[in-house]
Amino acid sequence: MNDVLARLGWISLETVWLPVAAWTLFAGLSWAALARAKRLHPLTGYRLRQALLIALPATVAGAALIPSGMGWRPAGASWVGLEPAALVEGDVGLAGRSTTEGLGRVEGPAPGASADPAAPFDPAVEALLPVDVRGGPAAKRAIAPTLLGPAPPSGRVDALLAVLGLITLFCGAVAVARLLGVGREIRLVRRISEAAEPVDTPGTDSVLRGLTDRMGVRRPVRLLGAPDDAVPMTFGVLHPTIVLPSRMLGDPESMRIALAHELTHVRRRDYLWGIVERTVVALFGLHPLVAALGRGIDEWREVSCDAEVVSSTLVSPRAYATLLVALGTRPPDVWAPTMAARDSSRLERRLNTMTRFLHVPVSGGLRKRSTATAVAAAAMIATLGACGIVSGEAEIEPTPDVIGALGLTTQFGYLDEETRKTTLKYLQAQVAYLEGEIDRGRMERQQLYDDVEKNARLIETGRQRNLLLAKMWNERLEMLEALKMEMAVASMLDD
Repeated sequence: MNDVLARLGWISLETVWLPVAAWTLFAGLSWAALARAKRLHPLTGYRLRQALLIALPATVAGAALIPSGMGWRPAGASWVGLEPAALVEGDVGLAGRSTTEGLGRVEGPAPGASADPAAPFDPAVEALLPVDVRGGPAAKRAIAPTLLGPAPPSGRVDALLAVLGLITLFCGAVAVARLLGVGREIRLVRRISEAAEPVDTPGTDSVLRGLTDRMGVRRPVRLLGAPDDAVPMTFGVLHPTIVLPSRMLGDPESMRIALAHELTHVRRRDYLWGIVERTVVALFGLHPLVAALGRGIDEWREVSCDAEVVSSTLVSPRAYATLLVALGTRPPDVWAPTMAARDSSRLERRLNTMTRFLHVPVSGGLRKRSTATAVAAAAMIATLGACGIVSGEAEIEPTPDVIGALGLTTQFGYLDEETRKTTLKYLQAQVAYLEGEIDRGRMERQQLYDDVEKNARLIETGRQRNLLLAKMWNERLEMLEALKMEMAVASMLDD
């Protein structure tokens, strides 16, 4: 069970927790800046808060989709020593293949292999290397452990990863429960729609059609009547529906104000966006910043709607404020964009903001700029967050000509000049890469010698891996020397 939890913790570390941590950094700074931007128009503030929330799942998805090598984490950076013991044997090495692939099943140390922790470098491996490379340069020995960092004891790491896996399971269970709650709210809204009575009086229809034409609402809107104790609300994705209490339907001015408010939600598709936002909050709702953004979006959705309505010439600002106060502070029974304030503090902020932006008209240009700014902010945060946890190490891929050239190790004379240069660069890169792999293998073996009996199988696997790497290094070095000699001869012949 602990192995399963440790594996789950390791998988969730880079797929969930690191992207969430990167998003928290960038979104937290942006959220703090938004809180201080008092002169920002409510519509822009609403869109930017939406962008910060939507950037979270985009960051998690981007971290999984962005190819390796496009990140800005330093090349070669890794989580050495953090892998659970169950994953070390399946470590992925050169060209994405398992380092144990093709080595056969190893039951124990090879005959004659040294098991002395004081002698971590195998003589058979050292014998394959040139004298000036054996043991590794002193500078590499001093720098490499600093770059990779000491590996913690595997037992402690497995325990930490198991705890992380348990936390991941708990968060997943909470997310599933909250998603089911969102589904129940959607079904409850449908029941309210079925229980309400359609309003089709000539006077009401003419007011609704006139407002939809003036406000640019192109979709047909259905108007329903509800009991007097209900609050105005809007719901429906494909077929938007507005619910008004019966007492408003009997007051033409109140009905006109409420319809103008709810039609603004319809035009902006706030109910659809609300479902998306509540889904994200359900998935990541245990995150404090996500919960704060969810509450802020709910508030600024209504604040921005107030600003749009009162800045137009559709209703009287004084009558609008009077109706807001008359509705009081009553949260709806289900979630939906609604005109009523949820508490007295929100009502006070809505009235103050409405007064401050009373003479700032909401034009089509402001709507487009707000949307474009939000899209740019979401893309920037998601890109920075996703690239921040993707390794910057790119694998060298040879061209078809180089692949063919590598099969002609004794026939470089048949290659043209361009192919020889390309092959030379590739071999130089391979030699440098294999040197780094040999050094990394030495350090891994040094760590494994801390517990010889427990890690005997892994030590032998690492030894055989180093043997293969050393042979590959010698082959590439011989090819490099042969190519240099061939190029020197070709240069002499050209002269």
